[in-house]
Amino acid sequence: MSAETTSSLYVTVGVIGHIDHGKTSLVGKLTGVQTDTHPEEKRRGITIDLGFAAMSEGDYTFAFVDAPGHQKYIGNLLAGVSAVDIGLLVVACDQGIQAQTLEHLSVLHTLGIPQLVVVLSRVDLCDSQRREEMVEELQVFLSDFGFSDFPVVQFSSHTGEGLESLKQELRLAADRAQRHSSGKLALASGEVDGSAASVIPTAPFRLPIDRVLNVEGRGLVVAGTIWSGSVQVGDKLQVAGQPNEVRVRELEVHGCQVTQSHVGLRTALNLAGGDVGELKRGDELVSPGSYPQTRRLLASVELYPDAKELRLPAMVQLHLATTAVAARLLGQKLLRAKQRQVVIVETEEPIVASYEQPILFRNPYPRGSFAGGRVLARIDDWADSPVRRSNRDWVELGNQLLEQPADQQILAWTRHMGELPIHGDWWFRQLGIAASELPDIMEQALSRGEVRRLGDRLVSEQLLEKLSIFIVKLLTATAESREDAWRAEDSVVESAGHLASAEVVLHVIRSLVEKSQLVSLNGMLAIASEQTSLSKKQRARMEQFLKLYEDNPSPPALKEVCETMAITKDAALSLARHATQQRLLIDLKQGLYIATFTFQRMLTDLAERFEQQPTLSVPEIKDIWGVTRKHVIPLLEYCDQQQITIRKGDERVAGKDLLEFAGLRVEDKS
Repeated sequence: MSAETTSSLYVTVGVIGHIDHGKTSLVGKLTGVQTDTHPEEKRRGITIDLGFAAMSEGDYTFAFVDAPGHQKYIGNLLAGVSAVDIGLLVVACDQGIQAQTLEHLSVLHTLGIPQLVVVLSRVDLCDSQRREEMVEELQVFLSDFGFSDFPVVQFSSHTGEGLESLKQELRLAADRAQRHSSGKLALASGEVDGSAASVIPTAPFRLPIDRVLNVEGRGLVVAGTIWSGSVQVGDKLQVAGQPNEVRVRELEVHGCQVTQSHVGLRTALNLAGGDVGELKRGDELVSPGSYPQTRRLLASVELYPDAKELRLPAMVQLHLATTAVAARLLGQKLLRAKQRQVVIVETEEPIVASYEQPILFRNPYPRGSFAGGRVLARIDDWADSPVRRSNRDWVELGNQLLEQPADQQILAWTRHMGELPIHGDWWFRQLGIAASELPDIMEQALSRGEVRRLGDRLVSEQLLEKLSIFIVKLLTATAESREDAWRAEDSVVESAGHLASAEVVLHVIRSLVEKSQLVSLNGMLAIASEQTSLSKKQRARMEQFLKLYEDNPSPPALKEVCETMAITKDAALSLARHATQQRLLIDLKQGLYIATFTFQRMLTDLAERFEQQPTLSVPEIKDIWGVTRKHVIPLLEYCDQQQITIRKGDERVAGKDLLEFAGLRVEDKS
């Protein structure tokens, strides 16, 4: 095969079957390549590791993955058949259906492999009656696993019987796979030009590693099937979970050097640079910054027909892509056979997982596989979210995601989390929606009226209503329990932080103000009432008035306010009285006022200094506050009157109410 001449469609064939049923011999006859190249495999006569070979036939290039059939090496099988187009089941005519045949078919069924070709091998050892009996038995047997339309090819590696028939059936299966995948089978060319470019998706690159080699003169080489995206010589990649990048020095597709490869092609990559430690099967090569690892998944699970009921929580072995990890299943108390149920999967090690990725569950050897399923969501993506959801909530989300179109899944996610970010990476990772597809799908979801778009996020109407009720109750309680009805806007946002992000809370606050349910003045909020409500003109003037005092430890005298705002003394006094009644300002007398929260901050600084120095002079306090002598005297006289400070000669000591006025001894009044 060469990059310059090959333009055929590339089809991956997973070859499975019980130990010693002739899989490796079959692949050898088809391709001329013996896939049992490992010395231990040759010595023992069984396939232990994955074997790979390819052949061109008609318009197709078939890549064969020869998976081990021995029970002990079933984990290697799962690594090999995670991404195939056609399943090739080999059953020896003289031995018939065996234990591993059952497990292998369960694997194919779980992975949703659409096309199956059955090879009845070693037919030269059986008479015609035995052959007919086996064909009939296979048809009945496979129907239990959802396979009803498949060819059975009678084959002998010794005589060559059935070889041409098998090639023909593979071509027909590839035709069906091509139609099934809407014409999206990978092109076998390693170059991107002409029609090849049209099948290369924009998704981030991902390749689960199934083989690691150190080749003399070339260094580190890894191999696997590209699950998404494309790669070319010179690209920078990451090993998932590691910060360092590696550079692609060379690329090969089935032994032929190419400059670029893409989704669906089995590819070897010669890597250079980056301290990535010792790579192994199960590691994944990804585009930098894509496919973050996770330890918590939401998954759909279906127990195999012959599996026993499973009580949760339970420890199992999870297989996905080319890796296997110990995992804990949580959720419903009991899993029953032939029922699709939703579970939470907690893995002992971080893994890469994406939406709809097939997964398998096994008990430890020798009990074998008992269930298969699909990834529904990555729960770890919400680890930093202020909103917490219980395991029951996550399971309920999983049930809402099952077999639903993308717009309905968007609605389910938004109802579940309350709000979602609008950017392609999240949607691709969690729902498999490409950035180019997102606008149309989102428009469908928005048209249903259950969610709305606010800036860079989707928000559920249910959350907006919940926030409105919470904020109104919070400010109503503030008005009923304190002398003043006002509360700082920042404090309201913080109090609602367990429900939503600050952006969404602020949106609800603005909406309530527009509806006249709340009053907003200079960063302060209150329930609308006769005491807090002002006309639009009054509110504008009040905001201008309060601005002069905002964060100002040396505020202007009322006379200066009149000059600045060009208003009469009576108008200024009216504004000052209203602000004082609402505890927005403190009246220091002599026509001097100060903002309440500025004063509290100054008292906090004073309390901290008193802890270090029990007695302070007026100049020392003036320096602590950063005010002029004109302001420090009225401020201290007010403090003495309120027992915030106590005067002893020309010095001050802390009064009994200092901490309370500073908001340090009682519940924060902000």
